[in-house]
Amino acid sequence: MRACLLLVVALCALVNVQGRALSQTDALPAAPAPAPALDEGAVSASGAPLFTLEEVAARNSPESAWIAVEGKVYDVTEFAPTHPGGAGRIYAIAGTDATERFMRQHGRPSMQWDLLQNYLIGELAPST
Repeated sequence: MRACLLLVVALCALVNVQGRALSQTDALPAAPAPAPALDEGAVSASGAPLFTLEEVAARNSPESAWIAVEGKVYDVTEFAPTHPGGAGRIYAIAGTDATERFMRQHGRPSMQWDLLQNYLIGELAPST
């Protein structure tokens, strides 16, 4: 379903508002830039890199899929294609704080929780 939506969005980008096909010289709208980091190299008290929820939200595609669970940030891009429930389940929560869905599905402690730790890249910065 997500793949179909991405295809529709891509096709819509090829046609401008007047309904004519864009030529090769027409510029496509630029993708939004990811939110800036807190400070380049910001780290938590434990020394882990800090990421804002906006930074996590910008990583919501098959090319870069991040999730937050219990205040930790995980890059699950490489894991998604091997997820037993299908990559679509990972892509559906990519770019979000997935704590509630992860805990409801897998709980803690669990084999899935242990596996998730292999993809830990940092911590979620406190909201301001």
